[in-house]
Amino acid sequence: MKKKEREFEIFNLSFLDVISCAFGALILILLIVRPGIEKNEDKLNVKNFENLVLEISNKKKSIAKLEKNISILFQETELIERNKLLDSIKVESIKESLELLAASLEEIENNNKGLKEVESTLLEAKTNTLTNIIKRDEEVGGINVDSDYVVFIVDTSGSMRNIWDRVMSEISNILDIHPKVEGFQILNDNGAHLIDAYKFKWIPDTPSRRNNVLKILKNWNSASNSSPVEGLALALKKYSQKGFKTSIYIFGDDYSGSSYTEVFSIINDLNKENKNNVRINGIGFFSRGTTMRFPTLMRAIAENNRGTYIGLPIK
Repeated sequence: MKKKEREFEIFNLSFLDVISCAFGALILILLIVRPGIEKNEDKLNVKNFENLVLEISNKKKSIAKLEKNISILFQETELIERNKLLDSIKVESIKESLELLAASLEEIENNNKGLKEVESTLLEAKTNTLTNIIKRDEEVGGINVDSDYVVFIVDTSGSMRNIWDRVMSEISNILDIHPKVEGFQILNDNGAHLIDAYKFKWIPDTPSRRNNVLKILKNWNSASNSSPVEGLALALKKYSQKGFKTSIYIFGDDYSGSSYTEVFSIINDLNKENKNNVRINGIGFFSRGTTMRFPTLMRAIAENNRGTYIGLPIK
């Protein structure tokens, strides 16, 4: 029996098996190779992240270093400014010390001048007393005591308050050399009265009244500008009388007015008609506020108004 020849088929089952296996193998190869690539990419991304973290850390360190340097610069700047301020304060302190020294030297010079003035005045008073011994009943220590009324004009500024016991003592001495007058009055250099009840009236002159006035005077605290202009004008207007002799005593240690002309003008205007009945005397004290302006003013006023100026030495 003759065998039948089989037909040859290219795409038979064996061929398909081979192709399928080859395709499967290729798929397996792709599956094996792909995870490896992703792993390498993952490794690459991790490395980049670590580098970024490291870079950020380095930047933070740089920023911290810059902040520290800035802080140091601020501290150094503050220290420099503080040193400048201290230097400025030292300079101002030195300037103030120099100014105080200059003021002290000026005060010493003024005091020396004042002492010379006192010495000259005392010598003059002594000479006048010796040469006029016959007229002793009308003159005490160069001061005429022939008045019917006495007016005190007293500087009540702070510098005078510092020597107030001395001031009161001299007022008492002036009253003592006028053993008996018709009346007396006490004003401050601004024209304020010691006793308002006797404003524009005379305080009766009795021993008890004198004692009471001195007690009140002890605690007198009235505003003052160290210028006798107002008090002197009031005394000449209200307490100088025709036919009666009046002595005005101006107590002070300094003159704060702008010029002497104002005072002379007031005296000339108000004392023109009664000049022969009014004596204006000056009693000068030396205190921390003393200058030569008060002695200069009062010597001229006393000389032109039949009075006497006495500068009292420091005790």
